Amino acid sequence: MEFSKKLQQFPTQFFAALVQKVNAALAEGRDVINLGQGNPDQPTPPHIIQALQEAADNPQNHKYSPFRGIAELRQAAADFYKREYNVDIDPETEVYIGTR
Repeated sequence: MEFSKKLQQFPTQFFAALVQKVNAALAEGRDVINLGQGNPDQPTPPHIIQALQEAADNPQNHKYSPFRGIAELRQAAADFYKREYNVDIDPETEVYIGTR
């Protein structure tokens, strides 16, 4: 198939080119650790699928979230910063969940 002139002007897609390079290296018998796309190589654990199904079934999750984010999520962010960086932040005034 011949591509249009416009389509031919698009740059090569990075990950497509990377996959080609990886496949060429593998074909040469080289040992390759592919850190490119981060695609999972194992199935999602059943307990995660179950939790997703339960969350999707909950009518409370069928709404838009509050503009300021859910309080539990803001608190989880503050807890994360405390645990990981030993930084105290106020989830009510210093955590922003949302878009501009």
